[in-house]
Amino acid sequence: MLIQHSVHRPPRSVEIFNLEDYRKISEYFFNTFFQNYKLYQYSFTKQQVANIATITCDHLILEPFPCKSLSGTISNEEWQQNKKKEMEAKQLEEAKRVEEQQKLEREEAERERKRKEEEEEAKAKAIIANLHPQIRQKLESLKESLEQYTVEKFGDVQKTVQTMMDELSKPKKK
Repeated sequence: MLIQHSVHRPPRSVEIFNLEDYRKISEYFFNTFFQNYKLYQYSFTKQQVANIATITCDHLILEPFPCKSLSGTISNEEWQQNKKKEMEAKQLEEAKRVEEQQKLEREEAERERKRKEEEEEAKAKAIIANLHPQIRQKLESLKESLEQYTVEKFGDVQKTVQTMMDELSKPKKK
C-alpha cells in the first residue's frame, strides 16, 4: 500500500509519499516495528482469561463396540473373483447401453432418410402437377418411346447372347 501511494496514477493511487518518505518509512518499519512486533502484540492485545473445568470420568466405562466374527468372511481370491464378476457385469451393461444407443441412432437416421425421401417425392409430384398439360403429354410420350426402345434393344441383345451361347455349346470339329 505504501508503494501504491508513492506513484501518481489516479483513480487507483495518489502520490502521497515521495521517494525519500518511502525510504524513511520502510527503514523505520524494518529497524523498529518488525523487530519489536511480539512486544507490540503482547502490549496491545487484551488479556484473555480461560476458565478450565475438569471432570472425572471414572464412572463412565465404555464398552468396545462388537466386532463381526471372522468366520463369515471370504478369502482374498473369492473377493477378487467377485470384483471381476462385478466389472464384467458393468462392462456387459455398458455394452448393452451402447448397443441400444446405436440402435436408436440407426432408427432415427432411417426415419430421417424416409422423411427426406417423402419430401423429395412430394416435391417431384408437386412439380409434375404444376407442369403445363402439353409439357406433361410430351414427357409421357418420351417416356413411352424410351421404354419401347429399351425393350427392343434388350430383345436384340438377348438374341445376340443366345446366338453366342449356341455357338459355344456346339462341339468343335477337328
